[in-house]
Amino acid sequence: MATSLSDHPIDIRALILYDNSQWKTDDESYSNYKKLCEAFGTQSVSYEDYKNWFNIYSKEAYYSKDRKRSLVLPDIRGCILSDVINGKTDRKSMNNLYEAFHYLRIDMGDHEYWYKRFQSGHLFTRVTFSDLPEDVIAEVVGKCELKTYYDLRNVSYGLRTIVDQRAPPYTEIFLYFGKYGINISIKHKWSLRQKQTFRELKILLRNPRLRLKKFHIETVIIDDQVLGIGPISLSRRDNTRFFDLLSSLDHKLQVEECSILTEIEEELVGFLQCLKPGTLQKIVIRGRQLRRDSINLIVSMDQWKQAKHLKLVEFSLPSIEHLLRAFASFHNYRNVFSSIFSRGSGSTGLSKSINFESYTMRTRERLDTEAIKEALNLQETTSPGIYSIPNSNLVVEFMFDTHVMKLSKYSV
Repeated sequence: MATSLSDHPIDIRALILYDNSQWKTDDESYSNYKKLCEAFGTQSVSYEDYKNWFNIYSKEAYYSKDRKRSLVLPDIRGCILSDVINGKTDRKSMNNLYEAFHYLRIDMGDHEYWYKRFQSGHLFTRVTFSDLPEDVIAEVVGKCELKTYYDLRNVSYGLRTIVDQRAPPYTEIFLYFGKYGINISIKHKWSLRQKQTFRELKILLRNPRLRLKKFHIETVIIDDQVLGIGPISLSRRDNTRFFDLLSSLDHKLQVEECSILTEIEEELVGFLQCLKPGTLQKIVIRGRQLRRDSINLIVSMDQWKQAKHLKLVEFSLPSIEHLLRAFASFHNYRNVFSSIFSRGSGSTGLSKSINFESYTMRTRERLDTEAIKEALNLQETTSPGIYSIPNSNLVVEFMFDTHVMKLSKYSV
């Protein structure tokens, strides 16, 4: 009994699946197979061995109707050659192949090329990915969408090893948790790929070679049907599944910028904990005020301490001391002037901070510039709209019709 089909010049599994879709018997399929072997000048397997494979793949065709996309992709060129040998027209060949392998999305141009090639007496060589130079494989993998990337891993163990040994060519992940599930978008080096599946996301995140420029998560959505309420959290099942995945990873995700919108403190903490300190350069947080114990946990993380840039949207920290340890730039989309600078210690701390470069505050309403000038004792400079803070190396600038205040250092 034959135990391997890898040495055959054609994909016997593809031929059997094709013949099976046309209701051919094992005798008829074996006859087609022998004609192909004669064309290639190769020795055929015995009828008993072929019948064994015919039964195996016939069962596969029957029991896998709803999951064919997850199976090893067949090489259908042998099927096209069989059609040419049997005198089938190119149109009928294309129609029959589409009925048998509709999930492959067979290209009509590709089919026409191989059909005419075989009509002219040419054959083909079964070249696998493992036979290609590594730089060619890297280029092919690097241009794949995530779905194709996932399919490549299912072709063979060897190709799965090759794919997993290389950094996935994806730079950004966007997750939006809605009432109908998770909306997953993956940004390739060149374009944005939308509507990915959780299974594909899982494979991507479990690859320790993944390098992301941005990872954005929103677990709070707007429900227009709920009146009088702003952002609301709906189903928690998808949230739980995703954050369980993060906690199960045996490595930290290498992300340069993370962004999260959530009203669940545990989600914010869990997201930050899964990221690699040092690699993480920018943290963006959108949401409500946290409890003090959660704040103390977050500011004690290496992820927080080693990041360089922070942006808070509708979210504020109770003390500026939490910002002085590491951040070079701090953006806040909320009027927190009074809580940060009212005691006079804020500007002093920022002036002495080694890492600090700039603080930007954006608000929906206009800022009370006169109150800010009085509180900080701002002094006019030779540059219009820019003020200095006495006894410090800091300057303040009001922009965009006083909706924005920028505080930054200047070189003496």
